[in-house]
This record gives sequence, structure tokens and C-alpha cells, in this order.
Amino acid sequence: MNGRTLTNKVVGVLVGLFLACPVLAQPRQIKSLILDPLHPSAEERVFSNACRVLDPDQVPLHLRQQSLLDGPMCGTGAIQEAVTNWGKLSARSRGKLTALFQRPQAQRTHASPSGRFLIHYDVSGFHAVNTEDSDRNGIPDYVDFTAKTFDDVWVREIEELGYREPPDDGDGVYDIHIRQLGLQGVYGLAFSTGSVTSSSYIQIDNDFTDNIFLTRGLDGVQVTAAHEFFHAIQFAYYAPYDASWWQELTATWMEDAMFDDVNDYYQYQRFFFESPGNALDQFGYGDMQPFGASVFGHYLQQVYGTDAIRDTWESLGTRTPTAYDISDIDKGLPGGFASVLPRFTVWNYLTGSRHVAGYYGEGSFYAEVSPRVITPVSGLSVSGSARIDHLASTYISVETANLSGGLRVSFTLESGSAYEVSMMLIKGGSLEVVTLAGVDATIANVSQYDQVVFVPVSISTSGSNFDIEYSVLNSSSVTTTSSLVGDFDNDGSVAF
Repeated sequence: MNGRTLTNKVVGVLVGLFLACPVLAQPRQIKSLILDPLHPSAEERVFSNACRVLDPDQVPLHLRQQSLLDGPMCGTGAIQEAVTNWGKLSARSRGKLTALFQRPQAQRTHASPSGRFLIHYDVSGFHAVNTEDSDRNGIPDYVDFTAKTFDDVWVREIEELGYREPPDDGDGVYDIHIRQLGLQGVYGLAFSTGSVTSSSYIQIDNDFTDNIFLTRGLDGVQVTAAHEFFHAIQFAYYAPYDASWWQELTATWMEDAMFDDVNDYYQYQRFFFESPGNALDQFGYGDMQPFGASVFGHYLQQVYGTDAIRDTWESLGTRTPTAYDISDIDKGLPGGFASVLPRFTVWNYLTGSRHVAGYYGEGSFYAEVSPRVITPVSGLSVSGSARIDHLASTYISVETANLSGGLRVSFTLESGSAYEVSMMLIKGGSLEVVTLAGVDATIANVSQYDQVVFVPVSISTSGSNFDIEYSVLNSSSVTTTSSLVGDFDNDGSVAF
């Protein structure tokens, strides 16, 4: 297949699809596509994002500085944002993007050992790979490694983890294009054709040597192949941009599920742990949170097994109505977000220097949540507030080691959301976790703990800026009315 031409792979099909958009014009297929045209500023943003990952010179001058990202990332979201909104873009924007969305031409092709992948590459020019050929088989080592890596990824993601195969684009092989992408700041891209379930092709960088990459060389090939091919698999279930947060979260998780020793995802953790009050499903191209929120995938894997993540994609693949809704993911989780989220927020406190064995396997390398730290003064009530979105939390840490007497903590939780409040009782290396039955907790002899941390979490799947108010009182007069040791919320039962 090395001599195969690209005639039947030219994006004339894509160009025709994008210009006419017959699929995207169907009502009920993608809810957002039947709305009015985008506001000019929104259209400019969508256009700019797509240009930034394909041809930065096309980005409007006044947006070029704004388009700089905090680090390298996957470029799929920018493509999907434009494809999903295609019917709302102006003819001028569509015309410019159509030229950029054509499949690249390449000087050579090489079939992977399994025959499932066709690697397109150049040996000279801007996009050329290193032509070193140590085994003298006529194929550059970089191309050989790329082909073998994608074969390995297929076995892991489809045959072992049980995901669907990517939809076929008509010739029975999946196309990988090796391109110079480092200057655009992206590891790779997965292009879909714009339908709800979609065939696709992938671009990856030609060497992963640019300074922007944290993970370089062949390790960069591995994590990018795992990530981008999982996007291709996702497109067999649901491709549009409105589920981008889950697409990126789980694709970043897949990198480590596939290549556990690479750990490129560490670079994104701070974007999640620094803002626990932001909704878990927050996204927008250029927002690093979905990549950092990949720890949710690690949590699900450790607690519930890898099938829990596949179940969410199966739920998305059988959604009703056709358009995405977060309830589709909720139904795929064991007990839904209301069941899995409170425990997840506890795990998120136990990272970095606070890591405890039995929680995140690699948690000691993660960033840390910064709680609101309260040092009570005996006899005085200390109060404060925080705001959180849906599927988000806040952390109130009470330093208790040097206190005497008891501690009483009360919460006022704004209506409009459902909540759970967890309490962590920390002493040395030991930890006890309590779910409060209400919004109050009383600890009669608080000095037995070094620290008590409260975690109010919104378990609702919509809404934002919920007000969380709290008051903390330390006093020798604070006692529990229950005779049961460990009955912190006075509900007549031991809370542990």
C-alpha cells in the first residue's frame, strides 16, 4: 500500500459536505445548529479557534495574542466547535474554513502492521519526519513507531476495553496524517465530518520536539495516539462539540489508561484543582479545565472500574432525544453524579502533600486544592461564604489541633441545587469521612483531630453561583446532645 495515491482520500467529500451541510441542516439532529446565526463576536471566536490550530496566520490580528494558550493541548475541540456550528457561520467564514479543512496531501503512505491504519507522511519540506531508518526497511523509524503505536492503541481501546470501532470513511482503513503541529501548540487533531456519529481522520505532530511540548519524542506519539484515537472512537457514539468536556476529559484519562508511565496529563491538573468551585462540565476551546478534570476518570477507574467510563459512552450512544444532555452521562454513571461526586470531592483534597494511600494512585504528583482555612477563637463565631456552580464544591478547613472544647459548624445552602456535605476528620496519617445528615455538625472534643475539613458539594447538573454560607464556633460549652460517640450531626446514629 506504500504506493497508494490519495485520490480517494481528498477532502472533496468533506468540502462538499461543509459547503452544502445537508447533514447539519436536518432538524433535531444537533439542537444548537437550528438556532439563529452566531453573534459576530462568537463567530469571530469560533473562526479564530479553528484557524489557530490549522493556520495561525489566518487568526485576526487583534485576537492573536488572546489565542495563545496556557500550554499545548488537543486541537480537536477547535475543529468540532467550527463543524458543530457550521450552519450558523457566515458564508465568508465557511469559505475560508473549507480551504483549511481539506485533508492534507502527503508524499508517501505506509500501512500499519495490522493493516487497520494508513500513515501519511512527508520526507522533505515543512512537515517532514526524521528519515532515519535503522532497520533499513525503507520506512522512517518515526513512521514505523507511529504505525505500531496506533495498532497497540486499537487493541487496548477496542479489543480490551470494549469500545466501538470508529465509523469507516469508506475504504476500510483509518488515516493518520503526520504534520508539523508544534507551532500551533497542539499535540494532535481528530477531524469529524459533522454528523452526530461520524467518520474521522487524525493529524499528529511530526516529531514532538518543539519546546511547547512537555512530553516529547516517542512518548509524545504514544499519548497523542491514545488521546486522538479515543476521539475517533467517541465519534461512533456522539461527535458534536456540546459534549466536548466529556470528550476531552475521557480522552486525557485514556492517555494514562493506555500508557501509564508517560503521565503527560500531570501538566493540566492545576487548572482543575485551583478552581474546585467551577462546574465539572465547564468547557470552551482553550479552557484547560476538561484536561485537568481527567482525574475524574482516574477516580471512576479506581473505584468502579474502567467499564464505568465506557457505560457513559454507551449511554450517549443511545440517547433520546438525539441532542446531547448531561443526563445521558449521568445515567451511565453508577448511581449518577449524585452518587459518585461527593466521594470524588473528598479524593480531590487528598493530593500532593496531603496524599493518603488508597486514594489516587498517582495523587502525590497532583496539584492541591486550596481550602478556606479557619482558625477559630474560643467563644467567637467565625462566618464566611463561598460560591459554587453545579457539580462543584468548596473546602472549609478548620485547624483544630490546638483547640479545646467543642466545635459547631453550620451551613446555609442556597436553594436551587441539591447538596451533600462531607466532613473529613484528620489525625496524623489517618482519615475518617462523614456524610452529614443535615447542615450542622457538632464535635464535642475537637482537639483529638489535627484538622477538620468540610466539603459542601452541589450534586445538581445545572445552575451556577450557588451561595454557600457557613459559621464555625469553638467553645467549651459546645457539646453533643447524643450519647453516641461519633454522632456528629445528632441524628441518633454514629456517622462513621
